[in-house]
Amino acid sequence: MKFPKTDSNNKLLFNWIKSTKKFVNDYPEILISKADKRNVIIAQNKLDYMSKMESMLSDSNTYEMMIKDPTKTYY
Repeated sequence: MKFPKTDSNNKLLFNWIKSTKKFVNDYPEILISKADKRNVIIAQNKLDYMSKMESMLSDSNTYEMMIKDPTKTYY
């Protein structure tokens, strides 16, 4: 992919984006997402995240299994 010549700030930004894409591709076991309560990005182990979410969702005192999708009745 060729880009037109730009100033040094754009080149620096392009290099950061390129290295970030390479990092994400090289480490698929890392999950990168936006935090819930602040304007920050977090990185965590994908397997740890999945196990914590499954543990939370399996709590029958908090969540209830739905037989059918209730959103279909609202539109």
